[in-house]
Amino acid sequence: MYLHQNTLTIRDALPADAPLLCRWWNNGKVMEHAGFPQGLGTSVEKITRQLLDANDRTHLLIIEIEGLPIGEMCWRREESDCAEIGIKICESDRQEKGFGSRLIAMLCRDLFANRGIARITLDTMLENQRAQHVYEKLGFVKTGVRENCWRDQTGKLRTAVDYQLLPQQLRLPFDETEPLVRDAVPADRKAIAEIYRTLFEAMSNLQPQYIQATEQDPDFILKIITENKKDILVAQCGAQLLGFALVLMTHTPPYRCFVPHPYADLLDLAVLPSAREKGLGTLLLQAVKGWAKAYGADYLELGALSNNQGAIRLYEREGFCECMKTFRASL
Repeated sequence: MYLHQNTLTIRDALPADAPLLCRWWNNGKVMEHAGFPQGLGTSVEKITRQLLDANDRTHLLIIEIEGLPIGEMCWRREESDCAEIGIKICESDRQEKGFGSRLIAMLCRDLFANRGIARITLDTMLENQRAQHVYEKLGFVKTGVRENCWRDQTGKLRTAVDYQLLPQQLRLPFDETEPLVRDAVPADRKAIAEIYRTLFEAMSNLQPQYIQATEQDPDFILKIITENKKDILVAQCGAQLLGFALVLMTHTPPYRCFVPHPYADLLDLAVLPSAREKGLGTLLLQAVKGWAKAYGADYLELGALSNNQGAIRLYEREGFCECMKTFRASL
């Protein structure tokens, strides 16, 4: 999962996040509302194994502000169309600033719209009044109170408050048409293929001697969406997909002359002609940078046609610099 809106990002937790999660999970103040006021007492190695052994039903997520991790979220598929979620803002200087409600809304909207979820549940301790206020403001409905249903780390009995949310109940704390970047799902193939058609057409107009207007292979799109360390990030406003970026992790060639580097290769980036000049290209590039950084890339690389001045200006504004020229001689 990858969601990016405004300055907020929700992404899958990766093995490289294990030291950070270990620090949070061993902090009693962070874990108090989860019932562990003394911390978990876990290790980086144990968390790394947990992340490597993750399954498709349980998803641990890292939340970031301007690229800096501030906490975690999770969602677990309880039934085919029901998910349980949770959130912890772990950095104290980022708590009680309204980030939690936006992040929960981002996750819930994506689960309803793209992950086949029709009902979302969560619970909180009875004493956590602030959390209950946030949930109810977003549209969650209290479904029950379970008195003295579990014991925390110290043996103290705790009472849980249960909540449920249906799609029509979700109240967004932001404009629904605010641009969002998310990872593509198989249902996006048709919309991505249409944007690819406009991309190939534009490239053909720029260099017709080398590039032809055509359709992208749907199986290729599905392969990128579903394979590990490859992704298509889509830019969405409301329910409409307006652009995408295709990125994958790779490594420098195994030749002695190359300094070894893991890096991200941005193979394609496109925005529908009707949606250009609205900052979506910049938003997609920012999201790709965050995606690449999470996977441990040392840098992000891309290519552009030499006469595509609009794309070149965008890339230069976003900090890209030319490092190689490709020459071609007709024979």
